[in-house]
Amino acid sequence: MDEYELLIRHAQAWATKTKRPLDGELLESALNLRDMQDRAPGTSWPAGSAEHLMTVRWPGHGPLGVPDVDALVDTLETYWRFLRATGRMASGSADTKVLAKEARRAIPEMRTRCEDPAGFGSTKVLQQFGLERGISLDGATSMEELNERLQLIVDQWNGLPEAERLERMPGPVGAGSVVSQEMTEQANAWLRELADDPGLRGPYGTYNDEFDDEDDDDLVPPQDPHVVAGQVRGSLYWRRLIQLVEWVGRGREATKSGMLRPAVARQAIADLGLDVWLTDDLGMSVPEWRSAGDHLGLDRLFLPAIQCELLEHRGARIVRGPISVSDVSGVPDGSSADDAMPDEAFVGLAMVLLVSVFRRGSWSGSSGPLPGVLLSLAFQGVDNLDELRTWWRRAPANPLAHLDEVDEQPEAIAVRHRFSDESLDRCFAYWRDTGIWTESDSGRFAITELGRDFLRVIVGLMDRAPEMLE
Repeated sequence: MDEYELLIRHAQAWATKTKRPLDGELLESALNLRDMQDRAPGTSWPAGSAEHLMTVRWPGHGPLGVPDVDALVDTLETYWRFLRATGRMASGSADTKVLAKEARRAIPEMRTRCEDPAGFGSTKVLQQFGLERGISLDGATSMEELNERLQLIVDQWNGLPEAERLERMPGPVGAGSVVSQEMTEQANAWLRELADDPGLRGPYGTYNDEFDDEDDDDLVPPQDPHVVAGQVRGSLYWRRLIQLVEWVGRGREATKSGMLRPAVARQAIADLGLDVWLTDDLGMSVPEWRSAGDHLGLDRLFLPAIQCELLEHRGARIVRGPISVSDVSGVPDGSSADDAMPDEAFVGLAMVLLVSVFRRGSWSGSSGPLPGVLLSLAFQGVDNLDELRTWWRRAPANPLAHLDEVDEQPEAIAVRHRFSDESLDRCFAYWRDTGIWTESDSGRFAITELGRDFLRVIVGLMDRAPEMLE
Protein backbone atom coordinates (compact mmCIF):
# COMPACT_ATOMS: atom_id res chain seq x y z
CA MET A 1 0.00 0.00 0.00
CA ASP A 2 1.22 3.49 -0.88
CA GLU A 3 2.37 5.56 2.09
CA TYR A 4 -0.63 7.91 1.85
CA GLU A 5 -3.23 5.50 0.49
CA LEU A 6 -4.78 4.68 3.86
CA LEU A 7 -4.76 8.34 4.93
CA ILE A 8 -6.50 9.35 1.69
CA ARG A 9 -9.11 6.62 2.18
CA HIS A 10 -9.92 7.95 5.63
CA ALA A 11 -10.08 11.48 4.26
CA GLN A 12 -12.45 10.39 1.48
CA ALA A 13 -14.71 8.61 3.98
CA TRP A 14 -14.77 11.71 6.18
CA ALA A 15 -15.51 13.93 3.18
CA THR A 16 -18.43 11.70 2.15
CA LYS A 17 -19.83 11.73 5.69
CA THR A 18 -19.57 15.51 6.00
CA LYS A 19 -20.65 16.09 2.37
CA ARG A 20 -17.52 18.03 1.42
CA PRO A 21 -15.68 17.86 -1.95
CA LEU A 22 -12.47 15.81 -2.17
CA ASP A 23 -10.74 14.51 -5.30
CA GLY A 24 -8.58 11.53 -4.30
CA GLU A 25 -6.28 11.74 -7.32
CA LEU A 26 -5.55 15.44 -6.85
CA LEU A 27 -4.89 14.89 -3.15
CA GLU A 28 -2.58 11.96 -3.85
CA SER A 29 -0.59 14.06 -6.34
CA ALA A 30 -0.28 16.92 -3.87
CA LEU A 31 0.84 14.75 -0.97
CA ASN A 32 3.35 12.79 -3.04
CA LEU A 33 4.82 15.95 -4.59
CA ARG A 34 5.47 17.52 -1.19
CA ASP A 35 6.81 14.28 0.24
CA MET A 36 9.17 13.43 -2.62
CA GLN A 37 10.40 16.91 -3.49
CA ASP A 38 10.34 18.70 -0.13
CA ARG A 39 10.36 15.82 2.36
CA ALA A 40 7.26 17.41 3.88
CA PRO A 41 4.91 15.01 5.72
CA GLY A 42 1.35 14.93 4.48
CA THR A 43 0.07 16.02 7.88
CA SER A 44 2.32 19.07 8.24
CA TRP A 45 1.04 22.31 6.71
CA PRO A 46 2.77 25.40 8.12
CA ALA A 47 1.94 28.89 6.87
CA GLY A 48 3.16 29.31 3.28
CA SER A 49 3.04 25.60 2.44
CA ALA A 50 -0.18 25.83 0.41
CA GLU A 51 1.15 28.69 -1.71
CA HIS A 52 4.47 26.86 -2.21
CA LEU A 53 2.69 23.71 -3.35
CA MET A 54 0.53 25.58 -5.83
CA THR A 55 2.99 28.10 -7.23
CA VAL A 56 6.31 26.25 -7.04
CA ARG A 57 6.10 22.54 -6.46
CA TRP A 58 3.12 21.58 -8.62
CA PRO A 59 4.15 23.76 -11.62
CA GLY A 60 7.72 22.46 -11.37
CA HIS A 61 7.20 18.76 -10.74
CA GLY A 62 3.49 17.98 -11.08
CA PRO A 63 1.67 16.61 -14.13
CA LEU A 64 1.85 18.56 -17.36
CA GLY A 65 -0.90 21.04 -18.03
CA VAL A 66 -3.10 23.08 -15.75
CA PRO A 67 -5.08 20.99 -13.27
CA ASP A 68 -8.60 21.81 -12.11
CA VAL A 69 -7.25 24.40 -9.68
CA ASP A 70 -10.63 25.14 -8.09
CA ALA A 71 -11.16 21.44 -7.40
CA LEU A 72 -7.63 21.20 -5.99
CA VAL A 73 -8.26 24.05 -3.55
CA ASP A 74 -11.62 22.56 -2.50
CA THR A 75 -9.90 19.20 -1.99
CA LEU A 76 -7.09 20.68 0.07
CA GLU A 77 -9.52 22.63 2.25
CA THR A 78 -11.53 19.47 2.94
CA TYR A 79 -8.34 17.56 3.67
CA TRP A 80 -7.10 20.21 6.10
CA ARG A 81 -10.47 20.17 7.88
CA PHE A 82 -10.24 16.38 8.09
CA LEU A 83 -6.77 16.55 9.64
CA ARG A 84 -7.95 19.09 12.22
CA ALA A 85 -11.18 17.23 13.03
CA THR A 86 -9.43 13.89 13.54
CA GLY A 87 -6.38 15.21 15.42
CA ARG A 88 -3.96 14.29 12.65
CA MET A 89 -2.74 17.79 11.84
CA ALA A 90 0.92 18.14 12.88
CA SER A 91 1.97 20.73 15.41
CA GLY A 92 3.19 23.95 13.83
CA SER A 93 0.58 23.78 11.07
CA ALA A 94 -1.40 26.87 10.20
CA ASP A 95 -5.12 27.28 10.87
CA THR A 96 -7.40 25.74 8.25
CA LYS A 97 -8.95 29.11 7.37
CA VAL A 98 -5.50 30.64 6.91
CA LEU A 99 -4.42 27.81 4.60
CA ALA A 100 -7.65 28.00 2.58
CA LYS A 101 -7.30 31.76 2.13
CA GLU A 102 -3.67 31.31 1.12
CA ALA A 103 -4.62 28.65 -1.44
CA ARG A 104 -7.41 30.69 -3.00
CA ARG A 105 -5.11 33.68 -3.30
CA ALA A 106 -2.61 31.48 -5.21
CA ILE A 107 -5.12 30.25 -7.83
CA PRO A 108 -4.31 32.79 -10.60
CA GLU A 109 -0.56 32.39 -10.16
CA MET A 110 -0.79 28.60 -10.24
CA ARG A 111 -2.67 28.69 -13.55
CA THR A 112 -0.02 30.95 -15.03
CA ARG A 113 2.97 29.02 -13.73
CA CYS A 114 1.68 25.62 -14.82
CA GLU A 115 1.87 26.87 -18.41
CA ASP A 116 5.35 28.42 -18.10
CA PRO A 117 8.20 25.99 -18.98
CA ALA A 118 10.69 28.28 -17.19
CA GLY A 119 9.51 26.81 -13.90
CA PHE A 120 9.53 23.15 -14.96
CA GLY A 121 11.86 20.61 -13.34
CA SER A 122 13.99 18.33 -15.49
CA THR A 123 11.51 15.44 -15.67
CA LYS A 124 8.70 17.76 -16.69
CA VAL A 125 10.91 19.40 -19.31
CA LEU A 126 11.56 15.95 -20.79
CA GLN A 127 7.85 15.13 -20.79
CA GLN A 128 7.10 18.36 -22.64
CA PHE A 129 9.90 17.63 -25.10
CA GLY A 130 8.45 14.16 -25.68
CA LEU A 131 5.08 15.61 -26.58
CA GLU A 132 6.78 17.92 -29.06
CA ARG A 133 8.33 14.83 -30.67
CA GLY A 134 5.04 12.93 -30.67
CA ILE A 135 5.91 10.68 -27.73
CA SER A 136 3.29 10.74 -24.99
CA LEU A 137 3.49 8.91 -21.69
CA ASP A 138 -0.29 8.72 -21.54
CA GLY A 139 -1.89 5.45 -22.56
CA ALA A 140 1.03 3.17 -21.71
CA THR A 141 -0.43 -0.23 -20.80
CA SER A 142 2.49 -1.44 -18.68
CA MET A 143 5.49 -0.16 -16.77
CA GLU A 144 7.73 -1.71 -19.44
CA GLU A 145 5.99 0.27 -22.17
CA LEU A 146 6.18 3.45 -20.08
CA ASN A 147 9.92 2.99 -19.56
CA GLU A 148 10.43 2.33 -23.28
CA ARG A 149 8.70 5.60 -24.13
CA LEU A 150 10.73 7.46 -21.53
CA GLN A 151 13.93 6.03 -22.96
CA LEU A 152 12.92 7.14 -26.46
CA ILE A 153 12.46 10.68 -25.13
CA VAL A 154 15.85 10.64 -23.39
CA ASP A 155 17.60 9.25 -26.48
CA GLN A 156 16.18 12.04 -28.65
CA TRP A 157 16.93 14.60 -25.95
CA ASN A 158 20.56 13.52 -25.79
CA GLY A 159 20.72 14.00 -29.54
CA LEU A 160 20.04 17.72 -29.21
CA PRO A 161 22.95 20.18 -29.34
CA GLU A 162 24.27 21.07 -25.89
CA ALA A 163 23.24 24.71 -26.22
CA GLU A 164 19.61 23.80 -26.88
CA ARG A 165 19.49 21.38 -23.94
CA LEU A 166 20.91 23.97 -21.56
CA GLU A 167 18.47 26.59 -22.85
CA ARG A 168 15.54 24.28 -22.16
CA MET A 169 16.76 22.99 -18.81
CA PRO A 170 16.47 24.92 -15.52
CA GLY A 171 19.66 25.66 -13.57
CA PRO A 172 23.18 26.54 -14.67
CA VAL A 173 24.03 23.02 -15.90
CA GLY A 174 20.57 21.70 -16.55
CA ALA A 175 20.00 20.59 -12.98
CA GLY A 176 16.26 20.16 -12.65
CA SER A 177 15.84 19.17 -9.00
CA VAL A 178 15.69 21.89 -6.37
CA VAL A 179 18.56 20.54 -4.30
CA SER A 180 20.76 19.92 -7.32
CA GLN A 181 20.07 23.38 -8.73
CA GLU A 182 20.80 25.12 -5.43
CA MET A 183 24.03 23.20 -4.92
CA THR A 184 25.23 23.89 -8.44
CA GLU A 185 24.45 27.60 -8.20
CA GLN A 186 26.25 27.90 -4.87
CA ALA A 187 29.20 25.85 -6.09
CA ASN A 188 29.63 28.10 -9.13
CA ALA A 189 29.21 31.23 -7.00
CA TRP A 190 31.82 30.16 -4.47
CA LEU A 191 34.22 29.26 -7.24
CA ARG A 192 34.04 32.87 -8.44
CA GLU A 193 34.31 34.71 -5.16
CA LEU A 194 35.70 33.94 -1.74
CA ALA A 195 36.48 36.84 0.53
CA ASP A 196 38.34 36.55 3.81
CA ASP A 197 35.98 33.80 4.86
CA PRO A 198 35.54 33.16 8.60
CA GLY A 199 35.13 29.48 7.76
CA LEU A 200 38.90 29.28 7.41
CA ARG A 201 39.11 30.07 11.12
CA GLY A 202 36.54 27.39 11.89
CA PRO A 203 36.78 24.29 14.04
CA TYR A 204 39.73 22.75 12.25
CA GLY A 205 42.35 25.03 13.80
CA THR A 206 44.58 25.18 10.73
CA TYR A 207 44.31 28.83 9.75
CA ASN A 208 47.74 30.42 9.34
CA ASP A 209 48.09 33.97 10.68
CA GLU A 210 50.37 34.99 7.83
CA PHE A 211 47.33 34.88 5.56
CA ASP A 212 45.35 37.24 7.81
CA ASP A 213 45.83 40.24 5.56
CA GLU A 214 43.00 42.64 4.80
CA ASP A 215 44.48 43.30 1.37
CA ASP A 216 44.36 39.62 0.52
CA ASP A 217 40.67 39.20 -0.24
CA ASP A 218 40.99 35.96 -2.17
CA LEU A 219 42.78 33.37 -0.08
CA VAL A 220 42.01 30.49 -2.45
CA PRO A 221 42.09 31.91 -5.98
CA PRO A 222 39.83 30.32 -8.60
CA GLN A 223 41.72 27.68 -10.51
CA ASP A 224 41.96 27.28 -14.26
CA PRO A 225 38.75 25.43 -15.19
CA HIS A 226 40.51 23.64 -18.05
CA VAL A 227 43.08 22.21 -15.63
CA VAL A 228 40.46 21.31 -13.01
CA ALA A 229 38.20 19.66 -15.59
CA GLY A 230 41.13 17.56 -16.78
CA GLN A 231 41.91 16.48 -13.22
CA VAL A 232 38.31 15.44 -12.65
CA ARG A 233 38.18 13.39 -15.83
CA GLY A 234 41.60 11.90 -15.12
CA SER A 235 40.63 10.67 -11.65
CA LEU A 236 39.94 7.03 -10.96
CA TYR A 237 36.73 8.00 -9.19
CA TRP A 238 35.37 9.69 -12.32
CA ARG A 239 36.19 6.65 -14.43
CA ARG A 240 34.36 4.43 -11.94
CA LEU A 241 31.36 6.75 -11.98
CA ILE A 242 31.15 6.67 -15.76
CA GLN A 243 31.50 2.89 -15.69
CA LEU A 244 28.41 2.74 -13.48
CA VAL A 245 26.44 5.05 -15.78
CA GLU A 246 27.41 2.98 -18.82
CA TRP A 247 26.60 -0.23 -16.93
CA VAL A 248 23.08 1.07 -16.26
CA GLY A 249 22.73 1.57 -20.01
CA ARG A 250 19.12 1.69 -21.11
CA GLY A 251 17.89 0.96 -17.62
CA ARG A 252 18.00 -1.33 -14.57
CA GLU A 253 15.28 -2.37 -12.15
CA ALA A 254 14.77 -0.11 -9.13
CA THR A 255 12.88 -0.12 -5.85
CA LYS A 256 10.11 2.35 -5.05
CA SER A 257 12.59 4.39 -3.03
CA GLY A 258 14.78 4.86 -6.10
CA MET A 259 17.59 2.40 -5.31
CA LEU A 260 18.78 -0.44 -7.49
CA ARG A 261 17.03 -3.68 -6.59
CA PRO A 262 19.26 -5.91 -4.43
CA ALA A 263 19.81 -8.52 -7.14
CA VAL A 264 20.67 -5.80 -9.65
CA ALA A 265 22.93 -4.07 -7.14
CA ARG A 266 24.82 -7.31 -6.48
CA GLN A 267 25.45 -7.64 -10.20
CA ALA A 268 26.71 -4.06 -10.40
CA ILE A 269 29.01 -4.61 -7.43
CA ALA A 270 30.43 -7.74 -9.03
CA ASP A 271 30.77 -6.28 -12.54
CA LEU A 272 32.40 -3.05 -11.32
CA GLY A 273 34.64 -4.65 -8.69
CA LEU A 274 33.22 -2.59 -5.84
CA ASP A 275 33.78 -5.23 -3.18
CA VAL A 276 37.44 -5.14 -4.18
CA TRP A 277 37.47 -1.37 -3.57
CA LEU A 278 36.11 -1.95 -0.07
CA THR A 279 38.65 -4.62 0.81
CA ASP A 280 41.77 -3.38 -0.99
CA ASP A 281 41.36 0.41 -0.85
CA LEU A 282 39.40 0.93 2.35
CA GLY A 283 40.70 -2.15 4.17
CA MET A 284 37.15 -3.14 5.11
CA SER A 285 35.57 -6.54 5.14
CA VAL A 286 32.65 -6.96 2.75
CA PRO A 287 29.54 -6.27 4.83
CA GLU A 288 26.17 -7.93 4.69
CA TRP A 289 23.57 -5.55 3.32
CA ARG A 290 19.89 -5.49 2.42
CA SER A 291 19.54 -2.23 0.49
CA ALA A 292 21.87 -1.08 -2.28
CA GLY A 293 22.35 2.13 -0.30
CA ASP A 294 24.05 0.16 2.47
CA HIS A 295 27.00 -0.75 0.23
CA LEU A 296 29.46 2.14 0.48
CA GLY A 297 31.33 1.24 -2.69
CA LEU A 298 28.18 1.37 -4.80
CA ASP A 299 26.40 4.20 -3.01
CA ARG A 300 29.30 6.69 -3.30
CA LEU A 301 28.96 6.32 -7.07
CA PHE A 302 25.20 5.95 -7.34
CA LEU A 303 24.07 8.90 -5.21
CA PRO A 304 26.37 11.46 -6.90
CA ALA A 305 25.30 10.15 -10.33
CA ILE A 306 21.67 10.71 -9.36
CA GLN A 307 22.46 14.12 -7.86
CA CYS A 308 24.20 15.27 -11.04
CA GLU A 309 21.46 13.78 -13.23
CA LEU A 310 23.76 11.38 -15.02
CA LEU A 311 21.28 8.78 -13.75
CA GLU A 312 17.60 9.19 -12.93
CA HIS A 313 14.86 7.20 -11.20
CA ARG A 314 11.83 6.75 -13.41
CA GLY A 315 9.01 4.50 -12.38
CA ALA A 316 10.47 1.10 -11.62
CA ARG A 317 13.84 1.67 -13.26
CA ILE A 318 17.09 3.58 -12.98
CA VAL A 319 17.94 5.04 -16.37
CA ARG A 320 20.41 7.49 -17.82
CA GLY A 321 19.55 11.06 -16.96
CA PRO A 322 19.25 14.29 -18.96
CA ILE A 323 23.01 14.92 -18.76
CA SER A 324 24.72 12.35 -20.98
CA VAL A 325 28.19 10.87 -20.75
CA SER A 326 29.12 12.56 -24.01
CA ASP A 327 28.13 15.93 -22.52
CA VAL A 328 30.74 15.62 -19.79
CA SER A 329 33.42 13.59 -21.53
CA GLY A 330 35.31 16.57 -22.90
CA VAL A 331 34.99 15.05 -26.38
CA PRO A 332 32.37 16.74 -28.59
CA ASP A 333 29.48 14.68 -29.91
CA GLY A 334 29.97 15.91 -33.44
CA SER A 335 32.32 18.05 -35.42
CA SER A 336 31.71 21.18 -33.34
CA ALA A 337 33.35 21.67 -29.95
CA ASP A 338 30.24 23.61 -28.94
CA ASP A 339 28.43 20.29 -28.46
CA ALA A 340 30.46 19.48 -25.34
CA MET A 341 29.77 21.01 -21.94
CA PRO A 342 32.09 24.01 -21.35
CA ASP A 343 34.79 23.43 -18.77
CA GLU A 344 33.35 26.12 -16.49
CA ALA A 345 29.97 24.37 -16.39
CA PHE A 346 31.59 20.97 -16.02
CA VAL A 347 33.62 22.15 -13.02
CA GLY A 348 30.41 23.41 -11.39
CA LEU A 349 28.88 19.99 -11.95
CA ALA A 350 32.00 18.34 -10.53
CA MET A 351 31.69 20.41 -7.35
CA VAL A 352 28.12 19.17 -6.89
CA LEU A 353 29.45 15.65 -7.45
CA LEU A 354 32.17 16.00 -4.82
CA VAL A 355 29.78 17.52 -2.28
CA SER A 356 27.59 14.46 -2.74
CA VAL A 357 30.64 12.22 -2.24
CA PHE A 358 31.42 14.22 0.90
CA ARG A 359 27.92 13.75 2.29
CA ARG A 360 28.02 10.00 1.68
CA GLY A 361 31.40 9.88 3.38
CA SER A 362 29.98 11.76 6.36
CA TRP A 363 27.43 9.01 6.90
CA SER A 364 30.20 6.40 6.94
CA GLY A 365 32.67 8.40 9.02
CA SER A 366 35.02 9.01 6.09
CA SER A 367 34.77 12.78 5.55
CA GLY A 368 35.18 14.33 8.99
CA PRO A 369 38.87 15.26 8.76
CA LEU A 370 38.76 16.30 5.09
CA PRO A 371 38.26 20.11 5.41
CA GLY A 372 41.19 20.35 7.80
CA VAL A 373 43.31 18.07 5.65
CA LEU A 374 42.78 20.28 2.60
CA LEU A 375 43.43 23.44 4.62
CA SER A 376 46.63 21.90 6.02
CA LEU A 377 47.83 20.87 2.57
CA ALA A 378 46.96 24.27 1.10
CA PHE A 379 48.19 26.62 3.83
CA GLN A 380 50.23 24.89 6.53
CA GLY A 381 52.94 23.19 4.51
CA VAL A 382 51.93 19.78 5.90
CA ASP A 383 52.61 17.13 3.29
CA ASN A 384 52.84 13.71 4.96
CA LEU A 385 50.54 11.37 6.81
CA ASP A 386 52.48 11.38 10.09
CA GLU A 387 52.18 15.16 10.45
CA LEU A 388 48.50 15.02 9.54
CA ARG A 389 47.88 12.32 12.13
CA THR A 390 49.53 14.47 14.79
CA TRP A 391 47.38 17.42 13.75
CA TRP A 392 44.14 15.38 13.71
CA ARG A 393 44.74 14.02 17.20
CA ARG A 394 44.55 17.59 18.54
CA ALA A 395 42.09 19.13 16.06
CA PRO A 396 38.98 20.63 17.71
CA ALA A 397 36.84 18.95 15.03
CA ASN A 398 38.03 15.54 16.25
CA PRO A 399 35.47 14.36 18.84
CA LEU A 400 38.21 12.45 20.68
CA ALA A 401 40.66 15.36 20.99
CA HIS A 402 39.16 17.08 24.03
CA LEU A 403 39.17 13.83 26.03
CA ASP A 404 42.96 14.05 26.41
CA GLU A 405 42.40 16.95 28.79
CA VAL A 406 39.90 14.96 30.86
CA ASP A 407 41.58 11.57 30.96
CA GLU A 408 45.38 11.76 30.95
CA GLN A 409 45.99 8.05 31.49
CA PRO A 410 48.66 7.00 28.95
CA GLU A 411 46.80 3.82 28.06
CA ALA A 412 43.57 5.73 27.34
CA ILE A 413 45.40 8.36 25.31
CA ALA A 414 47.07 5.64 23.24
CA VAL A 415 43.71 4.05 22.46
CA ARG A 416 42.19 7.40 21.45
CA HIS A 417 45.17 8.19 19.24
CA ARG A 418 44.81 4.83 17.53
CA PHE A 419 41.13 5.53 16.82
CA SER A 420 41.98 9.03 15.58
CA ASP A 421 44.67 7.67 13.27
CA GLU A 422 42.29 5.08 11.91
CA SER A 423 39.64 7.73 11.16
CA LEU A 424 42.20 9.86 9.31
CA ASP A 425 43.48 6.85 7.39
CA ARG A 426 39.89 5.98 6.44
CA CYS A 427 39.39 9.53 5.17
CA PHE A 428 42.50 9.29 2.97
CA ALA A 429 41.45 5.90 1.62
CA TYR A 430 37.94 7.12 0.83
CA TRP A 431 39.14 10.25 -1.02
CA ARG A 432 42.32 8.92 -2.62
CA ASP A 433 40.74 8.19 -6.02
CA THR A 434 39.02 11.59 -6.44
CA GLY A 435 42.04 13.58 -7.65
CA ILE A 436 41.85 16.30 -4.97
CA TRP A 437 45.48 15.60 -4.04
CA THR A 438 48.48 13.75 -5.42
CA GLU A 439 50.74 11.36 -3.54
CA SER A 440 54.39 10.82 -4.42
CA ASP A 441 56.27 7.54 -4.16
CA SER A 442 57.85 8.87 -0.96
CA GLY A 443 54.43 9.45 0.64
CA ARG A 444 54.31 13.23 0.16
CA PHE A 445 50.92 14.80 -0.53
CA ALA A 446 50.14 17.91 -2.57
CA ILE A 447 46.75 19.50 -3.05
CA THR A 448 45.70 19.78 -6.70
CA GLU A 449 43.86 22.60 -8.45
CA LEU A 450 40.75 20.44 -8.18
CA GLY A 451 41.36 20.13 -4.44
CA ARG A 452 41.68 23.90 -4.09
CA ASP A 453 38.44 24.55 -5.93
CA PHE A 454 36.70 21.95 -3.79
CA LEU A 455 38.19 23.56 -0.67
CA ARG A 456 36.55 26.84 -1.69
CA VAL A 457 33.18 25.12 -1.92
CA ILE A 458 33.57 23.28 1.40
CA VAL A 459 34.56 26.47 3.21
CA GLY A 460 31.56 28.28 1.77
CA LEU A 461 29.19 25.45 2.69
CA MET A 462 30.55 25.23 6.23
CA ASP A 463 29.84 28.90 6.76
CA ARG A 464 26.65 29.44 4.77
CA ALA A 465 24.84 26.12 4.32
CA PRO A 466 26.38 23.45 6.59
CA GLU A 467 23.29 21.23 6.23
CA MET A 468 24.44 20.45 2.68
CA LEU A 469 27.47 18.63 4.10
CA GLU A 470 25.43 16.47 6.49
